[in-house]
Amino acid sequence: MDQPNANPNPLSLIITIEPEVVFERRGEGESNCFVAHEQRSGKFFRFGLAEYHAASLMDGKHDLQAILNVLERDEIGWNAADLVGYVRELMTHRLASLTTPPSPPVQPAVSSDPAPVPSPLTEPSGERTAETSAQKVKTANRPDQAAVSERSPSAAPPSTANPAPSKTPSRAASPAPSRAARKPLWVQIVAALGMLLTQRLHVVNGDRVAYRLLPVLGATFQPIVFALAMMLVWTGVWVTWNHWDGFSHELRNIFDPQMWVLMAVIWCVLKMAHECGHAVCAKRHNVHVGSIGVLFFLGAPIPFVDVTDAWKLSQRRKRVQIALAGIYWELILGALAIWVWWLAPAGLVKHLAAQVAIIAGPGTLLVNLNPLLRLDGYYVLSDLLDIPNLRQVGRRRVIEKINLFLFGLPLSDRRLTGWRASFAQLHAVASLIFQAVWISGILYALSMWRYRVGLALGAAAVFLWVVLPLLRWMHLIWTIGPRDSWVLNVYQRRLLAICSFTCLGVHTLLVQTSPFDLKVPVVVQYQDQQVVRASSDGFVKAVYVHCGQRVRRGALLLEIEQPELLLERERLLDQGELALQRANQYQLRGQLALAAGQEETATRLSRQLSEIEIQIDDLTVVAHRDGMITTPRINHLQGSYVEQGQELVCVSDPIEKELLIAVSQDDVPAYRDAFLNGQFANIRMRGGSKMFTKLGDVAPNASNVLPHPALSVTRGGPIAVERTAESQEPIMVRPHASASMPLDSVTSLGLRAGQVGQISIPDNRSLLSHLWTDVVLRQ
Repeated sequence: MDQPNANPNPLSLIITIEPEVVFERRGEGESNCFVAHEQRSGKFFRFGLAEYHAASLMDGKHDLQAILNVLERDEIGWNAADLVGYVRELMTHRLASLTTPPSPPVQPAVSSDPAPVPSPLTEPSGERTAETSAQKVKTANRPDQAAVSERSPSAAPPSTANPAPSKTPSRAASPAPSRAARKPLWVQIVAALGMLLTQRLHVVNGDRVAYRLLPVLGATFQPIVFALAMMLVWTGVWVTWNHWDGFSHELRNIFDPQMWVLMAVIWCVLKMAHECGHAVCAKRHNVHVGSIGVLFFLGAPIPFVDVTDAWKLSQRRKRVQIALAGIYWELILGALAIWVWWLAPAGLVKHLAAQVAIIAGPGTLLVNLNPLLRLDGYYVLSDLLDIPNLRQVGRRRVIEKINLFLFGLPLSDRRLTGWRASFAQLHAVASLIFQAVWISGILYALSMWRYRVGLALGAAAVFLWVVLPLLRWMHLIWTIGPRDSWVLNVYQRRLLAICSFTCLGVHTLLVQTSPFDLKVPVVVQYQDQQVVRASSDGFVKAVYVHCGQRVRRGALLLEIEQPELLLERERLLDQGELALQRANQYQLRGQLALAAGQEETATRLSRQLSEIEIQIDDLTVVAHRDGMITTPRINHLQGSYVEQGQELVCVSDPIEKELLIAVSQDDVPAYRDAFLNGQFANIRMRGGSKMFTKLGDVAPNASNVLPHPALSVTRGGPIAVERTAESQEPIMVRPHASASMPLDSVTSLGLRAGQVGQISIPDNRSLLSHLWTDVVLRQ
């Protein structure tokens, strides 16, 4: 380490708060604080009482030593390292500047390790100051940034971006560097990747729009007009409730491809009204409005309006009103659309009114009121709970607890205590999970639309929002303190150990065979069962058997009467004979072409006659095997009308059953390995029956056709099915291959046909593949 007298005494510096920084008192009691507005960039910063007291002493006349003496006299509890770190944060965010050059090098009268602890004020580029293990300083009396401009997506992912208390990012970005100080190449690459993920388009000056709309629509925020609007909204809900059958039909048609262009126009109009609602309400409270535009996040359009200056308002009610103004205007439009839908005749206007009501009502409530996204609901919740920077504070606390668990780093003192601190942490975890699922859904949709586009955006998102923050965190832990001579310090050793265990765990997930068994559905069915279906429509003339009766092969089971088939046969016979006679006559006359045409007609009629003969023969149903009649209530068929394809009778043997195995396409390799190795499988049926037997060979091809109705999830089975427009019969969502295993007579008598179970076989996939397939995809 360098000697203390090698550097100038930092306490001899004279610091001045910039004149563009304006302080305003906020809150009461425990939440008492000060908000600093940096007018050049439009950023807001939150200061505690101790931080404001220290900043008020920085008048450009006294050095830091004198300020430290005043703080000690006022029992603030800061030491030299606290004050130096605090000043460094102020200068980083351009809230203060150096007035005089440092004094000559002297021995500082501070602790032996003056390195500052990272402050809650985070520099937008993500850089942090280091903290050594010897430091035991308090960070509760550090400035907590409560309203800064949203970090550019190129610098950090949404999970780590500094939240702003307004609906949209601040108007002004961080001050641009001089031309001489060019950014490093890696910074430019990160910025380019960020531009790939998010693009901001400023459409119109929001202040001008709000100024023109305020005289016309500002009255909508009057108490009387608000009460009338809420009555209108509730009447819209009442109309929807009482006419739900008709409105639900409109819900099913909301994704009609023929209406996509018109729906996009309606969405743009409604969202413009939404943002204008924020702007007009902000202007009504004398708040400057920035630009109105669209932020394209992973290709998804997100409209925004800059009302960052709403943080100037000391009344929480006004800030909440500005945050809810957009939803308020959309609900009014949605209620009017409901009445138009109810009163308008059937047609295009009625359909469009329903779509407007759906987008402006449930659509905006589900999206904009979601507190896990940084939209209206998030800022309303933050204001109502009096937790500025709710997500940022919660995520920092979660990271600190992770550092405490992994590295033993002490928790810093925070302004939030009690239930607010726990709620902020819970919100941080929930928002991280929700955003991961939400962003993954967007990337999956993009990959389904354009595979390469989705893959490129997914790679950029993973690098910016996972890899880069992880590397920064690892660098922070690695540089948190000096080495013990040539030996790594305790934090570096713990970091290496954690990385090693992580790599070992990933390797195990990728290589190690899954220790879990593979579950494959099975169902009991009769072996070589004869299922007789009606070959044509008709009436059952006679039934010669009953349920439970044993029959032999060739026995007459039932007869179906269909006079129309007999008439059709006679008609085809007559037309066929007539066609042959005409062919002979044309040949005698020498008209060979006409004769050939009549011969083709006779041939066609002959084929139709053969099909009719087969149907007539099938009207007499006989048994094709020895067995037992297993169709219940077969006697009730006599005299009844049956349709073509209807099941009439089943002939099978109760002592001849088999297990039908439905193997998913992903599980076929594991099943074939178990079959080729001659492994025995454990079979468990519903009801408690267990078996232990060898596997049967699986068919080489897979199909979406459901092998047995009992396996369908609609009938209590394990296989998901769906119905298509081409077929009324349900088909499997995922293709399955089939295998069968015959059962002995004793086992067959103990099982019922249609009884479902599952078979357990060893899984040859890796553990990660098993978890991904069975936990993620199938859930």
